[in-house]
Amino acid sequence: MQDTIRVLLGDGHRCTLWGLKTLIDAEKPRMEVATTAWRPADVLAGVRKHQPDIVLLELDIDGQSGLQLIGPVRDYSAAKIIIFTGVRDTDLHEQAILAGAQGLVLKSEPAELVVRAIERVHAGELWLKRQLTARLIARMTAARPRTRREGDWLSGANLTRTEMRVIEAAVKYKGAPNKVIAETLRISSHTLRNHLSAIYTKLGIHRRLDLILYGMEHGMDCRGGTEVIRIAPAELPTGSLQVRSVPARTVRFGSRHEALEMPTRSTT
Repeated sequence: MQDTIRVLLGDGHRCTLWGLKTLIDAEKPRMEVATTAWRPADVLAGVRKHQPDIVLLELDIDGQSGLQLIGPVRDYSAAKIIIFTGVRDTDLHEQAILAGAQGLVLKSEPAELVVRAIERVHAGELWLKRQLTARLIARMTAARPRTRREGDWLSGANLTRTEMRVIEAAVKYKGAPNKVIAETLRISSHTLRNHLSAIYTKLGIHRRLDLILYGMEHGMDCRGGTEVIRIAPAELPTGSLQVRSVPARTVRFGSRHEALEMPTRSTT
């Protein structure tokens, strides 16, 4: 039986906290609210005491920046952080993800996306809007040219060849669910999670974005691109992804009607 996902809610508006608690507790036994907090100090106290699996955090909490809480939350627990905010500043969104948050949901979005984001982030995936994903990947691909030195990988981080293959797949299939990566490697999702856990420990990282950055910094993105297309709601549930390898020199993000292309390198 799958363990219940325990969620801490951090928001300066008590009506919002009540609504979120009602929404999440309705999903029992899949998930439940461990505790709620409407002040920054209460968020940290709640994380320490309850050790939740997920922290749903507002960027503006009781007049203070939620960005300042991301580091301490990660220090005090293994909780994964999802930003749930009405703030539409994309620069702040990017800062939150780079600081360690694994997902972002706007308060203007449908309530069911909150539940889906909690499930997906708990499973080890990133939950980001298309535009934010594009900005982050653009930052990665804008990095200086890199060359792959396999010996340095093996001696520096003590990575096995299997773990290197996992990193290659994570970089190649940016944004893909773990299930897709596992199927590509012909292993189970459980085995993939074990490999990722070992890799994170060896590299001293905590999330998929860090892994992608690490791989790209070591030239693991030099074998072509990956095309990631968001499927229309009429075809698949909102937010689902379809991933396929392409030999082209572009990485595409967005819907079929509104795609953003960015250059990648190719060895050809």
